[in-house]
Amino acid sequence: MSSEALKQFANELKASREKQGISILEIHNKTRIDQKFLTAIEEGNFEVLPEVYIRAFIKEFGSAIGLDPNVVIKNYDLAKSGEIKDLKAVEEEEKEEKKEVKKEFDSETKTSNAKDESGFQLSKSGLIGISVAGLVIIGLAVYFGLIQKSDPVFITEKPFEEAIEENQNRFEVKEEEPIAVVADSLVLEIAAKDTSWVRVLIDNTKNEEFILYPNRKKELKGITSFNILLGNAGGVDLFLNGTNLNYQGRTGRVRNVLVDKDGLNQITPQPIKSDEE
Repeated sequence: MSSEALKQFANELKASREKQGISILEIHNKTRIDQKFLTAIEEGNFEVLPEVYIRAFIKEFGSAIGLDPNVVIKNYDLAKSGEIKDLKAVEEEEKEEKKEVKKEFDSETKTSNAKDESGFQLSKSGLIGISVAGLVIIGLAVYFGLIQKSDPVFITEKPFEEAIEENQNRFEVKEEEPIAVVADSLVLEIAAKDTSWVRVLIDNTKNEEFILYPNRKKELKGITSFNILLGNAGGVDLFLNGTNLNYQGRTGRVRNVLVDKDGLNQITPQPIKSDEE
């Protein structure tokens, strides 16, 4: 990890914040990230927390000062590899990449439309040929089957009961077997008392990441478990299938919580202890 590149990245973040006239306290009030972590990011101290926390906090930091969080995290990754680029350069590259993707998409769409039109024309001429051939075959069948055939044709009527039975079998609607539906067995509701960043791993397969603001709720559905990472542990209440889990966390602290069918059965310690602890 290149310390020089990361130091430049941190300095640019700080310069962007100061240019906007935004204080560390204001970012804390908006994101509920502890001020010491925000200061550590500006000082280039990215080892103060595990990588998963740092990446999330850097994105929130960038968003809070009016930057594109995707551009900020991309520049952070470049800095980690030792490549030094300013935020404006990375933002321009991001715009160019989006333009190239759009051009490729438009080109593929035009090519696809041209193929479709050509295919339609071919299918249209093919239908005309098939129709003509069909008419010829029908004409020959009528000629040889009716005009040339001299044997008398006898029509035999079916008994009334047999005709009724055939019609019943013909129009009988078979009952389809019901389709098995697997319903989500767990419903987790996260209710915010204060602004909090949340990341949830559902059933160890699906990630959800979001920010909850005061008096807002988020409902998540799963089958086995929810592994929850809270940026502001004291800012939320947790409910499982409508039951309050009576979760209690400390405001401004990072906390990891596991919820499954048995409820709140595991709470891991904070990765970094506060100064008071």
